[in-house]
Amino acid sequence: MNFSSRNTEADALAPEINLIPFIDILLVLVIFLMLTTTYVARDGLRINLPQAKASQSQDTVTTLKVRVGASGETALNGVRFPPGASAALAKSLLSAVGQQSNVRVVIEADAQAPHQAVIIVMEAASLAGISQLHFSTQTPAGQ
Repeated sequence: MNFSSRNTEADALAPEINLIPFIDILLVLVIFLMLTTTYVARDGLRINLPQAKASQSQDTVTTLKVRVGASGETALNGVRFPPGASAALAKSLLSAVGQQSNVRVVIEADAQAPHQAVIIVMEAASLAGISQLHFSTQTPAGQ
């Protein structure tokens, strides 16, 4: 019995691709990219704070940060609200406050944010029963 194939010469000349080294290289590249990638947690809204020379106070009150973007949209704890969503923001502030009595809201508004957007955040804090409002600033570069 002869079990050899008929095209032995053609099979010997056909190129053979070995996939094992190729897969090894791809895995090394994937591991390298996973290790060198930086993961940054953001609140979902980029802002440019206005500048001030005063230092921050260190209190023991519960602080809620509300960010106001240049386009007027707001974010509380990573949840974004469209411009003018005063009632939804007030409802989120009220649920974040819970039964706590000593709560303050720090408004981190972009330097180019519309004045009305900041007023809406102040109104939402008032509707949630929060009377302590603070504005966040950054120190000027070079000082």
